[in-house]
Amino acid sequence: MFEARKQGTSVQLIKVEKAFRRGRQDLSVLKQVSFEVASGEFVAVVGPSGAGKSTLLQLIGGLDTPTAGLIRVGGHRLDSLDEVALARFRLASVGFVFQYFNLIPTLTAVENAALPLMLANVPRRRALEASEELLAELGLTERLDHTPDELSGGELQRISMARAIITKPPLLLADEPTGSLDSFAGEELMRLLRKVPAALGQTVILVTHDAKAAAYADRIITLRDGVVRESGRAPTVFS
Repeated sequence: MFEARKQGTSVQLIKVEKAFRRGRQDLSVLKQVSFEVASGEFVAVVGPSGAGKSTLLQLIGGLDTPTAGLIRVGGHRLDSLDEVALARFRLASVGFVFQYFNLIPTLTAVENAALPLMLANVPRRRALEASEELLAELGLTERLDHTPDELSGGELQRISMARAIITKPPLLLADEPTGSLDSFAGEELMRLLRKVPAALGQTVILVTHDAKAAAYADRIITLRDGVVRESGRAPTVFS
């Protein structure tokens, strides 16, 4: 399942802005944000709460559209796509890992992880077989038939990660994935997040306020008050 596969995608932002209407005023969340992520690179975006990190990730993943500026993911110019085209882009090109897992409570672990394949019209049996194989590689063989309320936070996040990578999308986006985990489960998840996308050749963008999690990345971008303040190599402290 984790065979080497060079299929990552580049990400480019040029003078991206995002503002929300609040009453009679516009609240500016992102201001003239510009940076690039190379195909196959693992980048962490760090900054305090309210810096605009999650908003930035939503724009890159096609969950929202910018107020101004250009966003290009591979051959897709996201700021010019309509809702239908954005939905197709998300299904084919992006995997999401969320802080609070976003699993369907009535589905088992294997069904939750298989869901993107079934949405892509893969036959149910084949989708479940692929899900079983992937969850086994993530150490969840004994949890396949468990529902989310029967699982630990670390197990839930590994299922969330399996769901995000099962279609082998070129881009993986992780929004505070360790935020709901204890330190042990958080480190275990970050080791997987470092290892698995690299084996698949995926580009990874992680947003986090956790410096320890960010240290797993190739490069760190600092976002403060909606503006990119710094960009540099991450410290090599983890294997």
